[in-house]
Amino acid sequence: MSTCSWAQTVNFHFKHLSAVDGLSNSSVIAMEQDKLGQMWIGTRNGLNKYNGTRFDVFKNEPSDSTTLSNSDILSIKEDSDGYIWVGTYNGLNRYDPVKNKFKRYYQTKSPNSLCNNVVICIKEMDNGEVWLGTANGISVYDKAKEAFRNIPYVEGNISSLPYKNVQRIFVDSNKDVWIGTSRGLAKLIGRNGDRFEFEQFKWENDSQDLFIQDIIETMPNTLGLATKYNGYILFDTDQKNSKHQSILEYPILLMSGYYNVPMMAPFGWAQPMA
Repeated sequence: MSTCSWAQTVNFHFKHLSAVDGLSNSSVIAMEQDKLGQMWIGTRNGLNKYNGTRFDVFKNEPSDSTTLSNSDILSIKEDSDGYIWVGTYNGLNRYDPVKNKFKRYYQTKSPNSLCNNVVICIKEMDNGEVWLGTANGISVYDKAKEAFRNIPYVEGNISSLPYKNVQRIFVDSNKDVWIGTSRGLAKLIGRNGDRFEFEQFKWENDSQDLFIQDIIETMPNTLGLATKYNGYILFDTDQKNSKHQSILEYPILLMSGYYNVPMMAPFGWAQPMA
């Protein structure tokens, strides 16, 4: 039998960075730290690179196609080649730090283009593919072919995405791919060329959407789901059920590396679609 208690109160000190320091906008939507330790901060009006002492600001300049496609930033991700991918409300961008230029990607009539111009999240896979969650499905960018293959939401098809609005793409320690949407969770269970098969998980109460905004792995075979309407949910990937967790009521002891996450009585279950 073991017990644990708080030995002391830890005081955290924050440094506030604002427009006075050079930040382009006070509404921060996305962040990423690159291999050099620089912070990339996406705001509602510009992309900021912060090196610890000053900001460099990148914005859309309509007359210059090597600038951002849009200044309203939604997502940022550095890939294994050192490029910075930036999703906006109007197009995807790849920043080349050597050339100091952006390459833009838009949805066009081509089947090999981006599936939607609203790019909500970005994830690079182990094979080098860049997966992009958009407001209308997922685009998978093949670096070698410099082309996209798209994963649509198909209404009524339980092997497709739960919904078109993709908020998060996450890979767990078992290399399983999880997709969080505004109407449920999905796990990639099969892939054959351009065909992708998913298992869907939705909130038992169909009148309330399971709007997933973020996904983490709290421990092996357990996902933490940040939702818009249902709080924080712990999802057991083995048993395929979930329990509502009040993180305000139970502390998680991270300082010592020990996770203490007691379960509450079930608030609701996320059931696989039959």
